[in-house]
Amino acid sequence: MDSTVRGLWGARGLVGTLVSRDVRARTRQAFFGVGWIAIQPLIATGAVTLLVRGVLGLELTETPYPVFVMAGLLPWQIFSTGIAASAGSLVQHRDLITQVPFPRAALPLYPLVSKLIDFGVGVIALIGVLALHQMAPSTGAFLAILLVIPAIVLAYAASLILAPLALAARDLDRILAFVFSFLIYAVPVLYPLERIAPTWQTLYLANPAVGIVVNFRSLFLEGFLISPGALLWSCCVAVFGLALALRAFRAVEQVVADVV
Repeated sequence: MDSTVRGLWGARGLVGTLVSRDVRARTRQAFFGVGWIAIQPLIATGAVTLLVRGVLGLELTETPYPVFVMAGLLPWQIFSTGIAASAGSLVQHRDLITQVPFPRAALPLYPLVSKLIDFGVGVIALIGVLALHQMAPSTGAFLAILLVIPAIVLAYAASLILAPLALAARDLDRILAFVFSFLIYAVPVLYPLERIAPTWQTLYLANPAVGIVVNFRSLFLEGFLISPGALLWSCCVAVFGLALALRAFRAVEQVVADVV
């Protein structure tokens, strides 16, 4: 694992170049340019709010619902959009794999680094939504932002497993994007954790994404961890999952080059 980490650090220039290229490609043709990165979570938040409050007439939380949803949506998007993008990274850059020697594990990493930019812009947009509701981030908001670290580690571990599989199933990234559109209901993004029946909460909290989402929201908005145990579980799964995923990826790295 140490050699892989050193190799990734040595490939930081390549990762930076790919991240820059990815951000430019996603914003160059957009009418709003870089602002489109902020507009996407705002549109998603508005659509969900219209459905839940305007159409269904539900009041799920005392916190203004747009604030509640967006504060959960930002960390969730690291998993949903980041993993889907990383899964197709080997297929997308197959020419680079055959022409340039570098650690192949860098390719599933760069889309997640790119999502950090989206996350940062989204946090600024969230602060704007808070201001519209005459609210402000808590004193723990900076610590909340640090929860992006276990989120990225967990997403990277999953991407290292999925990216080689995408070489056999070239449409895996599209399948994942479709699957994640439903998995959002398995994480408390649209509803509070308290809505889960107590008898199911232990099983529910076994999902490592849950601990990151609920604690990011509570720490950013309220200044405290709502479920420290769930966050500790998420961090443990992220660390051990990454160690196993790096070992598995290293075992198939040469096969990846041959298949590509």
